Order: sequence, then C-alpha cells, then structure tokens
Amino acid sequence: MKERYLILPKKLNASRLSSLAFAVLTLLFVAAVQIIVALGEQSPALDIPFLYGPAILMILASALRSYFFFLLANIYYTVRMTVQVVLASMREGAYTSYEIFDMLVLFILLCLSASLTWQVILFYLGHADNVALTHTSLICVIFCFIFIFFPYIIHLFLKDQPVTETWDALLLSLSFLSFSHGIEKLPREKEEPATEM
Repeated sequence: MKERYLILPKKLNASRLSSLAFAVLTLLFVAAVQIIVALGEQSPALDIPFLYGPAILMILASALRSYFFFLLANIYYTVRMTVQVVLASMREGAYTSYEIFDMLVLFILLCLSASLTWQVILFYLGHADNVALTHTSLICVIFCFIFIFFPYIIHLFLKDQPVTETWDALLLSLSFLSFSHGIEKLPREKEEPATEM
C-alpha cells in the first residue's frame, strides 16, 4: 500500500525536479509539434487537450507530490495510446513499409504503457513495491530510446524510409522514471503503527 512509502520527499528533491522538468519538456515538445502541424494548414485544435493530458497530470503529480495524479497520468497515457492504435488501424488503403513499422512501434508503446500502468495500479493497491515500479519505468525508457534511434539506423540502408519520432514518449517515460525513483519506503517502525494494549 502506498501509505508505507514517502512520495517525493525533500531529500529526493532531485527526482521531483527531474520528473517536473521532463513533464514540462514533453508539454513543450507536443506544443511545438502542434504548431508545426498548424502551420501546415492541418488544424490540431481537437487533439490539443488529448495529447497534453499525460504531461499536465505529471506536472501536477510532481508539483503536488501526488501519487494519485501519477496514477491518472499513466492511465491517461495508456488510453491515449489505445485510441492512437485504433485510429491507425482504421486507415483505409494498403499499408506502406513505413506505416507497418509505425504501427509496430505504436503497438509496442501501447504494451509498454499498459504494463507500466498495471504496475502503478498494483503499487497503489499494495501488491507491488517501488523497486518493481522503478524497473518497469526503466524498461519503458530503454525501449523508447531504441524506437527513437532504430529508425535512424534503418534510414542509413533504406533511403526512402522516413524516420519515426517518439521523443514525446521518451520524455514522458523519463518523467515517470524520475517520479518512481522519488518513492521511498518508510522504515518498518514507522510503517507499522503500534497496537494499543
């Protein structure tokens, strides 16, 4: 149960600041992409609240030291990835090699976000510890790094292969990891209240 842990205590202020910084960078990155899309005469107005949700929730989680907002951010991101996968799957016409690769990346990011969300829920209910949470967050970060640089490697051999960008997923994963790192288990004597005689 999360009551047995300190959430972003002052001595782990670096984790709190890192989580906040990466969430803000995610927000700025998504905003920059939205502006670029808008300049391309494709209005992103309907997507703005949907895409910004996880980053905003992580900013609240870090600023308020709230595990509840961290839980909501993970759930929100998994729902967002699910909707993205469903919308991408409903595309008409034949898939190009790039679109197939893009779908593969989306599916794996969905699986990663779902596994992290499951760990966050288990921790919230008291069925997982902060070590499992931190390791799952770290796995998400590692895979996001792979998905950022793997397309660039492919691009060296296939010149017509566009580069898939997953920087927002990486920045958000780093925010999740920083928050998880800032969870500290209470000493046993403080964890278990003394029973009255």
